[in-house]
Amino acid sequence: MASDRIVPAGTSSFAQRFEAAYGSANLPDVYRQFIVSDAYLPYATSLLRGLWTYGPTHVQLNLCATILLDRRKLFDEAGIDPRDASQYHPIATLRSSPQFLAIDATVAAGPVFLWHHETGAFHLQFETFSEFVGHLQTPEQVREETARVRETFASIRKECKPALLRARKHYEKSRLDEALRELDRVLQDREPIPYTGQNDFAAIGILCGCFNLRGLVFLAHGRLGPARAEFLRAIRCGGVPYWEAFVNAVVTSFLLGDVQDVLAHSESRGTVRRLTRRAADPKYDPEPILKRNFSPAQLEELTRALRRDGGAEEQRAFARDVLAWME
Repeated sequence: MASDRIVPAGTSSFAQRFEAAYGSANLPDVYRQFIVSDAYLPYATSLLRGLWTYGPTHVQLNLCATILLDRRKLFDEAGIDPRDASQYHPIATLRSSPQFLAIDATVAAGPVFLWHHETGAFHLQFETFSEFVGHLQTPEQVREETARVRETFASIRKECKPALLRARKHYEKSRLDEALRELDRVLQDREPIPYTGQNDFAAIGILCGCFNLRGLVFLAHGRLGPARAEFLRAIRCGGVPYWEAFVNAVVTSFLLGDVQDVLAHSESRGTVRRLTRRAADPKYDPEPILKRNFSPAQLEELTRALRRDGGAEEQRAFARDVLAWME
């Protein structure tokens, strides 16, 4: 993987200094060419989201920090014994942090790791260097993304909130077609938005409420399949209506005899156990939701479905947890 390429005239100063420092080093071509071809320039100081321990927060990276040209010095300042990390080569520093990103230089694809100062270890973040580059964003891209997100949440508050209030009134008076028209109009081309802990909880709750109510309208029409699809969309959001939507998604899934999608929801097992009859906090009590949204005949069928043998152990365990709602 070593390169004897001569850096062409006009190439950036960092690329030239990089080749002077590491021209004979055994580095993956995918990383070397990213630097010496100046492909790195748009992302020289870029932003990256999703690093371990950082969650959805954007972290500012520097892909051309001077310290990156002196691997031994960087490792020494971090307290890393080069003999214990011989396969790692630093590729980016993190702003206001002793941590840095490195590639495994012994692998052609250049998997990217985060060296964490608290663990003193390298933690895999991206399977390939190309995947890492695909997640980089320029400050301008982040600003544009932020503006789009704000616009989306503003439109949810402006359009979806009043529509949800109108649709709920129609639903409560059994004007199901009118309720569906209100919801269809504002949900057109809208996809679920997960709550990350940093975005707009209230707006996401409004969106969750719209999907959940559209599911209830389908349920009132006896259309279990479309109802379940809307409840699954709702639980991919969050907010206050999440708990009701989750109960609805679970019940319709068991009534349809297909629980794989709801089981695949990352929080299903924890959520189903948190919901208990006569819970101190009413939002965690599934009993009123079951009685409000499902007929006695549907609840009887649900109980039979939950008690059936068969299926994978994960599904049987899930059914036992749901059965606790009924007993």
